Amino acid sequence: MKTRFYAGVKTIRSEKVGFKPIFEDERQFFLEKTGIELPTDCWRNGSKIYLDFTQEKPIIQFKVENNKINITKDNRNGYKDKKEIKPLPRQKKIKVLIDENGSRIEKIFENAVQNTVDFVNTHREHFYLISFSGGKDSLVIYKVWEEALKRLDFEPEWIVNFANTSNDTADTYKFIKRIIPADKLNILNPGIGFYVWLKDIKKYFLPNTRVRNCCSTYKEGQINKAYDNNRPTVNMIGVRRYESAKRACYEMVMDYEWRKSHFNNSNIPKRWINFSPIIDMKDEEVWLLILKKQWNFNRMYKLGFHRIGCLICPYQQDYVDLLIQKYYPKAWERWIGILKKNYEATCVKKTLKWSFDEWASGRWKRALSKEYYIINSKLTKEHIKELAELKGISEEMAEKYFQKNCSCGKKCSPTEIAMFYKTQGRFEGQEDNRAVLCKKCLCEKMGWSIKEYFKMTRDFQDSGCNLF
Repeated sequence: MKTRFYAGVKTIRSEKVGFKPIFEDERQFFLEKTGIELPTDCWRNGSKIYLDFTQEKPIIQFKVENNKINITKDNRNGYKDKKEIKPLPRQKKIKVLIDENGSRIEKIFENAVQNTVDFVNTHREHFYLISFSGGKDSLVIYKVWEEALKRLDFEPEWIVNFANTSNDTADTYKFIKRIIPADKLNILNPGIGFYVWLKDIKKYFLPNTRVRNCCSTYKEGQINKAYDNNRPTVNMIGVRRYESAKRACYEMVMDYEWRKSHFNNSNIPKRWINFSPIIDMKDEEVWLLILKKQWNFNRMYKLGFHRIGCLICPYQQDYVDLLIQKYYPKAWERWIGILKKNYEATCVKKTLKWSFDEWASGRWKRALSKEYYIINSKLTKEHIKELAELKGISEEMAEKYFQKNCSCGKKCSPTEIAMFYKTQGRFEGQEDNRAVLCKKCLCEKMGWSIKEYFKMTRDFQDSGCNLF
C-alpha cells in the first residue's frame, strides 16, 4: 500500500511566530510587575503584546533588564503616525477567533490524524514511541495518536515516552501522569540528576547558547540508551517548522538518510524514523485547536511560560526568569547557588568582567564578555568611557576596540583585538592606520601555531595585562 499524505490546509496569514494567549495568571503577573492592566484575551509573542495574533502592531513592547520589566513602547491609546494618533484596530476575542477558524482548524487536525493512520498502515511492524514533554505540541501529538488508533484495524505496539531531565517542574510531572494512562507511560529517569551533573561532571561549566550538550545528555541520550536501536522504530514527535530557523527545513517524515543529507549526522539510530504530523502548524493554530477542543493543558502556560521542558535553559527569555522567581522560588534559589559556584569556578569577574548580579540576571546564557557587549554597541563617548574604566586603559586606547574587522573581513573579538595591540604595539599618541588582525591572520604573519597563540593569550591574561 502506498502512503498518501493529505496536503496541508491553508494556514493563518501571520509572519510572526511564538504567539501564546495571555491567561489571567499572566495578566496579574504583568500588572504586578509593571502597573499595566492588559486587556483580556490578548496574546504575547516574545517581548511584544498584541490585542490578538492577527494584528500587525503590538500594543506593548518591553525589555527585561536587571530583573525588571521596562516598557519600551506603549501603544494602548493608539499608534502615532506622523503627527496623528491612529486608533487601535478592534480586538478579536478568542471565542471569535475560534468561531472564524474553527472548521479550518478541525481540518488541520483531521489531516494530521489521517496522515498518521496512513503512515502506520505502511509501517505496521514498527514500534511506536510517542514523545511527550508535557507541552502543547506533544499534547496535540498525543490527541492525534489517540484518534488515529480508533481508525486502525490493528493496534501497533506503542508507548508514551517522557525523558525526565530532573530539570522539569512538579506541574509538568503532575500533568503528564494525569493525561497519560499509567500502563502506557514510560518515564526515563536519568542515572545522574541535572544539578549533580553540573557539579560533578561539568565542574560548574554551564551550558550556554554557544556550547550546549544538556539536550543530548538528558533527552536524545536517554532515549537511545533505553530502547533497542536495532528495532524498526517510529519516534512520533511534535516538532514544527515555525519553531526555529533550523526546523524550517524539517519534513513530516525524517528517516536516517534524510537526517544525514541535511545535517551530516544523526542523533537517533539508523532504523528509527522521526514522524511529525503537525509539522506545518503555527503556534496560534495549536492554541486555537487546544482551546476549541477544551483539552486540559499544562498549568505553566497559564502562568506565562511559552514553552515547557527544562525549567532552567540558556535559550529561555529573561522574562521567563522572572516567572521562575515568582512561581518556582525554590528552584530559582537552587539555580542561584549553582551560578555562584560557576561564577567562582570559571573566574567570570576576571575573564568576562561581569559582576555576579549582572551574570545572574541572564548574561550566563550567552557567556560573552562585558567588553563584547560594549564594543558591539554604538560608538559613543559614553561607551568609550565605559570600556576605558572597565579595562583600566585610556579612552584613546579604548576607542580602538570598537567594531574592528580584520583585513580578511572577519569581525575581531575583544581578545583578538587585545592580542593584536599587545604584540604589535599600542601606538598611543601616534597616528595608527593599521588594520587589526584576527587570530588566524596574526598567526600567519608571526609564524605562530594556534596552540602558541592561545598559550600567549593565557599568559598575558594571567599576568594582568589590562588590554585583555
